[in-house]
Amino acid sequence: MADYLRATGRAEVAADDDRIADQLTGDPEVYSKPELYFDQVIEINLSTLEPHINGPFTPDRAWKLSEFANAVRENGYPSKLEVGLIGSCTNSSYEDISRAASIAKQALEKGLKARSEFTITPGSEQVRYTIERDGLLKIFEDIGGVVLANACGPCIGQWARLNADKQGKNSIITSFNRNFAKRNDGNPILMLL
Repeated sequence: MADYLRATGRAEVAADDDRIADQLTGDPEVYSKPELYFDQVIEINLSTLEPHINGPFTPDRAWKLSEFANAVRENGYPSKLEVGLIGSCTNSSYEDISRAASIAKQALEKGLKARSEFTITPGSEQVRYTIERDGLLKIFEDIGGVVLANACGPCIGQWARLNADKQGKNSIITSFNRNFAKRNDGNPILMLL
């Protein structure tokens, strides 16, 4: 964390934290004997987890990525992705945005461009500044993305959804934690994922 704070122009905060670092961690006995402090210890091998897409309309409806195309067919969801939205207050840290930029860069290297509307909303001015400084905004723009102001924006429907038919079904995929009807573009029958 100290390295991140220094890299983002907050060296004085990192220095303050370094002075009290021994107080910014769990008690040593918790790590040596976790069974005495927790009801249950669950270990998960993250390399065995498959990415999921949640929705539409409820975060608890989750589809494994390998099963998603079949779920689209079986549920009659529109298969054409209208918009991809990254950022807002959720999944918009420097780390989140840099991971998305890495995927966009790989796509660019293969000669691909975004075929759907694609927006990026940095989580703060600090994030916007650092992703611009590090060339990540240019990667998004080069692939066809539009970088929006670091504000609530699409998450609460405050964006210019120019070609949207508010009455027809359409599919939007977001990195947001809110995928409810009427949320992102005001469409009551939006198939938001």
